[in-house]
Amino acid sequence: MKNKYILISLRSLLLFVILIIVSSFSETLIRSAGSVKEFRGFWTDVLFDRVNFFYSLIILFSLNNVFALNNIHLKTDFENSKDTGKLKFTLKNSCFWIECGIFAFCASVFTFFPPFTSLTYGFFPDLGAAEKYLLTLSIVIPVAFLIKLISYQSTLSFWSETSKKRKFKDTRNPTTVFILRLFFSSLIYIVGGFAVAIAFPMFSTAFSILGALKLSIIITVVLIVFTIIVISYLIRQYNAVRQKRAMLKKVKALGKAMGFSLETGAKPYSSSLPDNAYHFILRMKGRNIACRFVSSSKKSIPVYLHENGNAIYEDKKLLFRHLVTQKYAFDTDQNAEKIIIVCPCNGNIFIKNDREERLADVGDKCMEYKIYNSSGFLNAIERGYL
Repeated sequence: MKNKYILISLRSLLLFVILIIVSSFSETLIRSAGSVKEFRGFWTDVLFDRVNFFYSLIILFSLNNVFALNNIHLKTDFENSKDTGKLKFTLKNSCFWIECGIFAFCASVFTFFPPFTSLTYGFFPDLGAAEKYLLTLSIVIPVAFLIKLISYQSTLSFWSETSKKRKFKDTRNPTTVFILRLFFSSLIYIVGGFAVAIAFPMFSTAFSILGALKLSIIITVVLIVFTIIVISYLIRQYNAVRQKRAMLKKVKALGKAMGFSLETGAKPYSSSLPDNAYHFILRMKGRNIACRFVSSSKKSIPVYLHENGNAIYEDKKLLFRHLVTQKYAFDTDQNAEKIIIVCPCNGNIFIKNDREERLADVGDKCMEYKIYNSSGFLNAIERGYL
């Protein structure tokens, strides 16, 4: 345990040293590129420092990601943790607080290095030395804490997603991987300082042009885009609710004809139920069958039911695609059979674990759950195969 904390401390010191080195080089390149005659009328010493400070925050976030992703102790603690919340795990983790403490200590001792000097000279150069020191720490330490917190959440989310996919043994040496990632990340951000000095004037000019446009035009465009996004979302939600309602209406009709009853939960069409809840329950002769809906953002998107109790599907926000995880597992104290109904759905349903995945047939089982789409569920009731 003692060796673990020593290693964490050394890694934290290394992160701080590399931040200072990369930030110093990037500042030099930003000033070199900014001295090109095409940009001489744009750049000032104050602007150089301001741009380098904000660029250094990006560097700090990237370095935190590299160190967190290659932190074996952190990954082991996370895999063995029983806490479901990533934020709760982070705030209870000793690695996080040790790293924050060492960064705060180093920042309080080495404020005469970039990026701290970039902050003082860029935003309050006329203050006295003591005021600069206190103000710098009051800004840097909370910002660094927030960056590290976000970096941890990003890393934990990445590990959570990769654990749901097939696992392939990585035979690479962890130390070698860490060194290579650290080297290339540092190199990219050092060279990136030159690119920032060229790109920043271009973007600044572009925003100045946009600012010269009538405010009403900009507001109108933003409102149109926002309205389209909201309407698209509401249409998808309405279609999902409509199909679920239509299915339940048919189930009730079948119940009257076949002699069973249907009882709905508090939110029969909602996609956000408590963990231990179902959407409706069928009460047949000597049987209780609890059912829960699972649905993706679009009915044509494949849905993966993982044996850890989560449904996984792909979603799209504007131009960006990402995986969404939705819990489908639930408990019932009524000694009921359990069914998952993917609705709306006209795509494939897969059952998977950490090793493999397979296409699910109608009525197939994933753990104690039978799997249906809406049409398959209705057919099973009609034919007495449920």
